[in-house]
Amino acid sequence: MSSQTNCVDKEILPASFVHKASYYADFSEEELKMAESYLIHEDVPKNTFILSPGQKCNHVYFLQKGLIRYYTTNEDKEIILQFFSEGDFFSDYHSFLKRQASILYIESIEDCIIIKLHWSNLQALYQMSSRFEKFGRKIAEELYLKLTERIISNMCDKPEEKLTNLNKKYPLLVKRIPQYMLSAYLGLTPEAYCRIKKRCIMKGELN
Repeated sequence: MSSQTNCVDKEILPASFVHKASYYADFSEEELKMAESYLIHEDVPKNTFILSPGQKCNHVYFLQKGLIRYYTTNEDKEIILQFFSEGDFFSDYHSFLKRQASILYIESIEDCIIIKLHWSNLQALYQMSSRFEKFGRKIAEELYLKLTERIISNMCDKPEEKLTNLNKKYPLLVKRIPQYMLSAYLGLTPEAYCRIKKRCIMKGELN
């Protein structure tokens, strides 16, 4: 079971959140203090569903610690769309913005620490400062770009290219993701993944 507290009760926002948020919108200390009372700190155990199909996504999340996956299913087959690690914002932004039920699972695959901001509180922050509007827009842009890159890779890249590109971009992340999840993310059977991984290692493209 997850546990949550208001970020004011944690005394200070994590430096990783402050750094990422200020990179997006150059917040003043006063503005960060304004946001603090709206943010919720939550400890999420491994294998916890943060969102399931049929639920409305009411929060945008910041991942302070741990590993998250987005996925859906088709005829009992898992289709993994994305992984998120420390320093990432994540959400089902389509559900979040449209205020509609999600079709996705969002699941912790390690013990996680997250900071979450409710949709209604984000709207309130928008009214307080234009920097919060920029902050919301930058999160949406980042999530859109990640999804677009994923779609283009699925359309254009060969399985070996997908694996080596993922390893180049997130070398430490690849080592943390279970092999069966990596194979599902790449659209491969576990057997095919093992063959491709072996070829990439022999070519010196993977450690």
